[in-house]
Amino acid sequence: MWWHDSHLERDRFLNPNPLMRRYLMEGVPGPHVEGIVFINRGQWDIARTYFKQLTNLNPGVVDRLERSHIVIPNTCDVPNNWPADPDQKYFAPKLDPYNADFLEAMGIEGRLSAEGKSLDDCLIFLQHTRVVPRKRIDHAIDFCFAMADRYKKDGQNKKIFLLISGSTGDELSDDVTDLTNHLNMRRSGKPGLDVEIIWGEDRIRSERAVVDGVKYYSFAEIPGIVAYYGGLGTYFSDVEGFGNNLLELISLGVPPVVREYPVYVTDIAIYGFDIPSTPDGTMTPELIEGAYKILTDGAHRKAVVKKNVKLLAENLGHNKISENLSKLWETVEEAINE
Repeated sequence: MWWHDSHLERDRFLNPNPLMRRYLMEGVPGPHVEGIVFINRGQWDIARTYFKQLTNLNPGVVDRLERSHIVIPNTCDVPNNWPADPDQKYFAPKLDPYNADFLEAMGIEGRLSAEGKSLDDCLIFLQHTRVVPRKRIDHAIDFCFAMADRYKKDGQNKKIFLLISGSTGDELSDDVTDLTNHLNMRRSGKPGLDVEIIWGEDRIRSERAVVDGVKYYSFAEIPGIVAYYGGLGTYFSDVEGFGNNLLELISLGVPPVVREYPVYVTDIAIYGFDIPSTPDGTMTPELIEGAYKILTDGAHRKAVVKKNVKLLAENLGHNKISENLSKLWETVEEAINE
């Protein structure tokens, strides 16, 4: 059994109604599971407490899975189109004929042209997630304003686009309205700063496609495009099972900034990634200055990207799945043969 996420790890889902609770207790993990894979170091303690409630339904479940469980983290490989073209301005994957018009399709080029600006006058930050409350995209908006303010202190009026590549509406909350209101509130407080949200879901799908003459771009390719134009990734989640989308940013050359959510601290930061971070979503000087250096010092940015890509490949590449699964199979076989 692969334990990716569970209701036990989200406060809002922790107390299901009695019918759903009975269904979950009968089916998770069920009577036939001989081994279990968790994706972070803290899940076994949570699961063990839950399994102890199941001893009448599933005798021996705790002892069985105490021995036959393993942690296999989320993983992400670096695509084959690395390294970057040495003639590129930024160390990032190359664009191709299909995605070369992405900024035009997103309306970014048109907005800049209407204001008499060029790409050199703007920054693109990528929120590469779905739009749900726990992603704390309000903090990403705050970060955009903090960075615009930092540039202004150096005499530069940068327009900042926050591109949100994921879908809205997954958890039935009105996030678009809430985030738009938050954006407008920040604008009213800082009228001299120019921040816009680009909602990408109308032109971004799981795969590339052209439908009725409309071109759609794949979700997976968006970080590489943003990296090509020298952008950053925002990742201020309160809680994550691991952080798939964070790994995707790193794998395609986007330097991220993060909130130090619990699993990031225990299962990702331990590998030594060079990522500006904040402990609680506060726009600290360390976060802002760390991001500013990445954006303004080309040599530093390249060194950060190369270091993070290397650490990802060494510690969280897809090869870790097979390596760890083989260990679990050996344990399960020993238990079955006893």
